[in-house]
Amino acid sequence: MHAPFPLAQEAEALLASRLKRLREPTTKLAAFETVRGRQLALARERMGEIYIWVEAIGADVTGVEINNQKHPGMPYAPEQPRSSAVNTQCSRLREGCTAYYLRCETLGALERFLDWYCRY
Repeated sequence: MHAPFPLAQEAEALLASRLKRLREPTTKLAAFETVRGRQLALARERMGEIYIWVEAIGADVTGVEINNQKHPGMPYAPEQPRSSAVNTQCSRLREGCTAYYLRCETLGALERFLDWYCRY
C-alpha cells in the first residue's frame, strides 16, 4: 500500500536523521529542534511539495519560498492565526511569535534550507 503523502514522509525521514524530535508526531505535524534550539515543524498531510514552519529564513535558497496567503512574502506576524498543531507542539512557532511557513519544492530544496537553518 502506498503512503498517502510520500514526499512528506521522505521529508520527515530526512528531518529525523538530522534533528531532534520535540515530541511524537501527530497526524498533521512533526516537530523538530536543531542542536542550537531552533524549532521546525513539518506539515505531514501536504501533497506534491513540502511545507515547514520555521523561526527564520535568512538565505535565498533555490526552491524555497515563504507561503503566507494573507501577507505574501512575509512571515506570520505574532497575532496571525496558524494551525492548532503548531500552537500546541512548538512554543517558538506558535501564535504570539513571528514564524515563517515555507514551501519547499523538493527534498533537495529542504536539504539546502536545513543546511542553512542548522548553522543559524
